[in-house]
Amino acid sequence: MSGSIRVVRIAGIDIRVHISWFLIAALFFYLNFETFSFELPLVPSERIVLAAATTLLFFASVLLHELSHSLVARRFRLPVHSITLFLFGGVSNLRREPDTARAEFLMAAVGPFTSFILSGTFWVLREVARQTLAGIPSESVPYMLEQLAFINLALGVFNLLPGFPLDGGRVLRSALWALRRDRRWATRVATRGGQAVAGLLALWGVYQFVSDPRGGVLGGTWTILIAFFLFNAASASYRQEQFEDSLRRVNVGTLMTRDLVSVPVDMEIESLISAYVMPMRARSFVVERDGRPVGVVSLADLRRVPRDQWRNHRVGEVMMPLEKVPALQPNDDARRGMDVLSRTDSGEAPVMDDGRVVGLFERDVVFEYLRMREELGLR
Repeated sequence: MSGSIRVVRIAGIDIRVHISWFLIAALFFYLNFETFSFELPLVPSERIVLAAATTLLFFASVLLHELSHSLVARRFRLPVHSITLFLFGGVSNLRREPDTARAEFLMAAVGPFTSFILSGTFWVLREVARQTLAGIPSESVPYMLEQLAFINLALGVFNLLPGFPLDGGRVLRSALWALRRDRRWATRVATRGGQAVAGLLALWGVYQFVSDPRGGVLGGTWTILIAFFLFNAASASYRQEQFEDSLRRVNVGTLMTRDLVSVPVDMEIESLISAYVMPMRARSFVVERDGRPVGVVSLADLRRVPRDQWRNHRVGEVMMPLEKVPALQPNDDARRGMDVLSRTDSGEAPVMDDGRVVGLFERDVVFEYLRMREELGLR
């Protein structure tokens, strides 16, 4: 997600915070500060500490919810790129969707389960604190833990709503997928569920406005924003499923570029650009040494060299050696090809057959193929 910064790495997964997170964190802090002001006779400094602690523990709970998704995904060999906290909560960024209904079910169900476990844990801690702490401000700790218990309970229940891409929607999709063996149909039904949930949330937000014109403005606005986000996320998820389904139907060999241009490993970068890149408008080349392919060089590689240094560097210095490039086979499906490209900085990967480079699988070509299918009405 663009606009996010990495803050820590847990279990090999980058934890990132989107700039929009600071807005919801500030709002959550303010609401907690006001709540503690109404409910407990505390001085401002105590309210600040408790509001900050509640805010941090809540987002730690959201992070644990997402980590549970990611760790289960790893058990099914699904690569997890990162977890991002943002305006509407958190999201685990997987490089691809699960391949089986069972994997989908377990990945989805573990999130709400984690929230319920956290809710119970905070409630138990609240009871312990009530027994061991007494007086003001000591009673504020049980109150804070009680709030966290209810918040995590609400988070778990909300995520179980049967609308994609909420966890409940994914559970629904996995059940329909297992029942009918048709992932695309299951996604379409779960997406409709997500849009229906979004519609109901929007109506609830409008009701908050109407029933309480003064106090319901913030809650109503927030509910409508969540509804808008959920509706768009559901629609985008179905488009992504159409995208992946189309790629499963075609193999790498069909989409790869076959007319490859080879350049010598000792060619100057300036010569490559003036003699090949610009006249041919080509973006990728096979690099050879003594007639053998040893690497691939692309515009992304060339851009790393400053313009005034083109004469001083050769292709072999900036190319990606073949042994470091995740190669594809012609019979691989294009979905796997896009998965490979997602792990590289360049937009292409070599296609190998019997030790020979027989083509290049390029992201731009795939997108053009998908655009053509859409223009022709092929789904």
